[in-house]
Amino acid sequence: MILPANHLLKYIPGVLFDFRFQYIQGPSGSTNPVDLTNYTAQWIVTDTNGAVITYHLGTTGHSGIFFGGDGVDPTNGIIDLILIANDTTALLGPANYQFLVTPPEATSVPLLFGSIINANTELYIGNPPPTNVINGGNAFSIFNTDLNGGGA
Repeated sequence: MILPANHLLKYIPGVLFDFRFQYIQGPSGSTNPVDLTNYTAQWIVTDTNGAVITYHLGTTGHSGIFFGGDGVDPTNGIIDLILIANDTTALLGPANYQFLVTPPEATSVPLLFGSIINANTELYIGNPPPTNVINGGNAFSIFNTDLNGGGA
C-alpha cells in the first residue's frame, strides 16, 4: 500500500488488539524496511463522543505503539498498534484514527488513517471503507516512495 493508507481496523471488546505491519521504503514490491531507530509515533483515536485518545511508543502491558516486532528490532520496520483488552472494552466505537511516525529531526509522516470498529457490530463512521479491508492482526506492508534508498 502506498502511504498514507486508508484501512478499516476491527477489534473485539475485551480481547487484545494487535495490528502489525511493515514500513518499507521504495516502490511497491520493495523489501527495504525503514529503520525506525529514534523515530517517534502517534496513534490518534477519536471516538463517537469526540473523546480523543493519543497513544505513543508503549511499554509492555499497556496500549500503544511498538517498533521491531517480536525481536524488538526497530531496524526491521515492523510496527504494532496494540490495544490491551481493558482498552478494547472501554473503546466507544466506531472511532476514527490516524497514525503518524516522526523521523529524527524531521516532520511527521502520516502512514495510516481510517475507522476502527467493533467487529461484532460492523458499524463505521463516514464513507464506506475501501474494499482492501485489513483486520487487526493481519500483516501487510506500507511503501514510502518518497524515501530514497540507504535508510530513513
